[in-house]
Amino acid sequence: PPRSTLFPYTTLFRSGTYNEVVNVPTSGTAGNPIIFVNNGTALVTGFTITSKNYIVLQGLYIGNHSSVSTPGVYLTATSHITITQCNINYTGGKGIRFSATNASDHAVIANNIIIWSGYNGTGDYGIDVYGDYNLIDSNDISHAADYTHVHGSYNVVRNNTFHDSSS
Repeated sequence: PPRSTLFPYTTLFRSGTYNEVVNVPTSGTAGNPIIFVNNGTALVTGFTITSKNYIVLQGLYIGNHSSVSTPGVYLTATSHITITQCNINYTGGKGIRFSATNASDHAVIANNIIIWSGYNGTGDYGIDVYGDYNLIDSNDISHAADYTHVHGSYNVVRNNTFHDSSS
């Protein structure tokens, strides 16, 4: 991914296409989260966040996968991840996927547009959540085989718009 930074905890993606899945290398803290933000019209293939905390993905364009199973964002054993104002489209797998075996908690997934989840939009969920205390709020999810699956306790799903199912 691009290495230009505005502040020590913010990574700006300049305009362009980044044909890679970004593996987030470090955690932030409650007062200093690691923030990935779009500074133009960048398209990133995806993000994998494993055993990291306090990460923010904001205003990113994520997708255009050629792989059948690659999700737009994949979370494994994370805490306090925020995904907001992103456009996640044409993913190879789920738009946003939480690991079923190493669940994540305290995530906020809000104000995103998630379309055509699954290879060619024919076979996957918009959001697949495993974990506790997660908030799924005000997302627009369309052209997915199924919109949202939520597993765990104390999760909140509210104010989302679901339309134009692909199944």
